[in-house]
Amino acid sequence: MFLQLQLQLQLQLQLQLQLQLQLQLQLQLQPHPHPHPHPHPHPQPGSEIPPLTARVPRASTPHGTTAMWIRDRLDGLWNDEDFTAW
Repeated sequence: MFLQLQLQLQLQLQLQLQLQLQLQLQLQLQPHPHPHPHPHPHPQPGSEIPPLTARVPRASTPHGTTAMWIRDRLDGLWNDEDFTAW
């Protein structure tokens, strides 16, 4: 039983590392869309999470986190444009 759990943990860690390396490689190969390295301070209409970016947290925490749970359920109720006057 212990050996089986240990093997499962090792496989999960290997998968996490592979996904992280793929993400890092993909980020290195893509040029940054903005000359400024920080996120854009203004709302971006239609911005979505890229599929690979969404896969990494799901692989590392299959059951999700509280923040992921909230985003999954509240996604689409509000848009950035709703808060531009703030």
